[in-house]
Amino acid sequence: MIRVLVDAAAPFVLSSKEARSIVDISFGLAMTAASGESQLDIEECVISDANASALAAVITSGAVLIAGPNPAGVEISGRVLTPDGRGIRNAAVVLVDADRNIRTVLTGTFGHYRFRGVAPDAWYLINARSRRFRFAPHRLHVTGPMDDVDLIAQE
Repeated sequence: MIRVLVDAAAPFVLSSKEARSIVDISFGLAMTAASGESQLDIEECVISDANASALAAVITSGAVLIAGPNPAGVEISGRVLTPDGRGIRNAAVVLVDADRNIRTVLTGTFGHYRFRGVAPDAWYLINARSRRFRFAPHRLHVTGPMDDVDLIAQE
């Protein structure tokens, strides 16, 4: 449900022939949204004047067309390892996209990590952080699920 309250210091003045939009609403699109048309129905709308008296209005429902395909996110997983191949527990694995959105997960007991819902066909920067070890960041081009992205400590 969407509720909108428009309050103004002065009344909106429109001639009978003039039409204009007072409220525009935009939506973010989930990566997993299905392609096709989604109907937007406005069930109730109350418009009033400065004295709270109801005014006549034309309300128009519509539709949003989602052009596809909109692929579901993919999974990136791997291990964070010491130079000699042992898993590092509680290391922070950081994934940064082109818009500088940051996602972080912690490794499990044997150094395993997993990111779910990663947008495919994009470049990312991935790195690990640990109290005892240093890691070099890696550029990663994600074209589909990736299950062997291991991050190995430098020292």
